[in-house]
Amino acid sequence: MAGIRQYKELFIVEATHEYYANGFNKDFLIEPTEHCLNILKNYGFLVQKSEQSRLGIYFQTAGTSRAQLQVIKPIDKPIKLSFNLYLRNANLLNFSYFNGVPLTSLLTGKSIFYFTNINPQSGQFASGATSEVILATDPTGMVSQQDKIKLLPAIFNIPTRLGDRFVRIMRPQVNNTFEAIHIIELSNNEQDVVIDWRNRPAGWYQIQWLSNLNPVKIERTEPIYIDATLLAKTPFGLIDLYVDNSFLSNANTKFLLRFTNRKAQWVYIVIDKYGLITSPSRSTIQYTFENPYPANVIFDQLDDVAISNYLTNEQRFAFLPSSVYLFKANIDLPSYEVPLKNLKLNLINGNSLLLPSLSQQALKPEIFIHL
Repeated sequence: MAGIRQYKELFIVEATHEYYANGFNKDFLIEPTEHCLNILKNYGFLVQKSEQSRLGIYFQTAGTSRAQLQVIKPIDKPIKLSFNLYLRNANLLNFSYFNGVPLTSLLTGKSIFYFTNINPQSGQFASGATSEVILATDPTGMVSQQDKIKLLPAIFNIPTRLGDRFVRIMRPQVNNTFEAIHIIELSNNEQDVVIDWRNRPAGWYQIQWLSNLNPVKIERTEPIYIDATLLAKTPFGLIDLYVDNSFLSNANTKFLLRFTNRKAQWVYIVIDKYGLITSPSRSTIQYTFENPYPANVIFDQLDDVAISNYLTNEQRFAFLPSSVYLFKANIDLPSYEVPLKNLKLNLINGNSLLLPSLSQQALKPEIFIHL
């Protein structure tokens, strides 16, 4: 009987976004780095990319029958597989929300998103027995500002402060904590430390500023990613996944990047040149609930003082002699790909005007309507 060869799923990397009804989108491209491609080739792994911001890795099995399929090449020790995350949709930042504030950094360089399945505190990583792994660090599970780090060239400066005595560059160790691979003792007046990393591996590291080495007293820490080759084609993000033999015996792990949509109080500015508003003292916007938008949304008509404070002087004069009405939602409305279709402004004689939904390209949550 001829032998059977079959590919089985090792893991999936997927980026979803709440802006889309089912989460699936074409906004990202996930690609293995050149070093990662060499590792995948060495193990005989297959890469399958999808238009839906998704990438799958598959391993080979062989046997005389399907019931006797065995892994052709086991993973004898943990390996790191790295992927670049590229942005396909330039408007994504307009309808996305990233919680928190960016990490305060003294380093000069580009900031990128960085995701990994290794715990930076313990060095542990989720084994293949875990069916779903959220890569973002925010408690909500959504990609946030806290997932950003500095991307640095092979030669870079580390600034120091008064009281800093040592600088350490640490490397995460699988199933351990950190290994100090570079230690610099500072002179009293030294302010900048020049680091030459050209003969060391690219990747994720941690900088530590210490006021004492024995016993260790850490004053500050900052994660960094050193890779000169990426600076010319800076990706939106980087993904480092640590994989061991458990992934082969417990396949079908999914690594998830979850992005959330921007939420804002929508504002409609109505410029009524011909007196078409039905009741100047209390105009109304009719809101009809439509999934996935929230229910019970009310667009309040703001008074003249609020309108005066909202508009610039140039806008107020430009709209004269027309009447100006301003309607503001009472709650934050999320941005969705599916527009609101039944939002209406009441006009005279029982007529109404169908209002447009907020555009994904809008930098401010406001829409001007000219009657």
